[in-house]
Amino acid sequence: MIFIKILEWNIKHGGSQERILKILDSILSHNADIVVLTEFRTSHEERMIEVLTEGGYSHFHSSNPQPKTNGIFIASRSPLTPINSTYVKEGVSQRWLEVEIPDLRCKLLCLHVPGAGDSWGKEPFWRAVLEYARDNYCERTMMIGDFNTGLRIDAQGTPFVLSECMETLLAMGWTDVWRNMNPDVREYSWNSNAGNGFRLDYIYASPSILNEIMDVRFSHIEREKGYSDHSILKVTFDLSDAE
Repeated sequence: MIFIKILEWNIKHGGSQERILKILDSILSHNADIVVLTEFRTSHEERMIEVLTEGGYSHFHSSNPQPKTNGIFIASRSPLTPINSTYVKEGVSQRWLEVEIPDLRCKLLCLHVPGAGDSWGKEPFWRAVLEYARDNYCERTMMIGDFNTGLRIDAQGTPFVLSECMETLLAMGWTDVWRNMNPDVREYSWNSNAGNGFRLDYIYASPSILNEIMDVRFSHIEREKGYSDHSILKVTFDLSDAE
């Protein structure tokens, strides 16, 4: 059998000096083929690449955020092809990173949707996500990351604003893969200061790649230990029967 594993994790403001080695050790312990990190910051980039290279990763891409600004970082054991995406304006481009995965013959859009109070604008960003979803629905495509949004079933209390955008994605025919495999489960990847849980980390798949995803699950221990305020999302693909 041929498996490919993707790990997605919001590492909270780039990982502090005290947390970064614990974050990297945790990543290596999951032995993923592709690692997608949101809230990546350049302050620890050199150390991250050094440790991950020692752990068997050899291909690195980032959304090139400005210093002290959250961005996206990808580490992979196999080559990835960056895609020049024009869906978002320059001021928010560090929250959007698209690559092609040759081993899966698919595109992967990595996202960190702004919060409602962010100056970049949550609503314009969501409009770009929905435009991308319409344009790429018929291709082998996935979207993964911290969506900073959730449906009512994924929230303890009031859902984050623009949850209707999640409904629109589903109505387009995209699949919330974790919910598809866990239809009756309540599980959360982030807690508010009040202690309410929310599932903010998602992977959406277009129809042509959905059947190759064999497992999606969270690892909560890293959040419970305080390494980040988000849980890790892990996705496993079975390519044994892929054409």
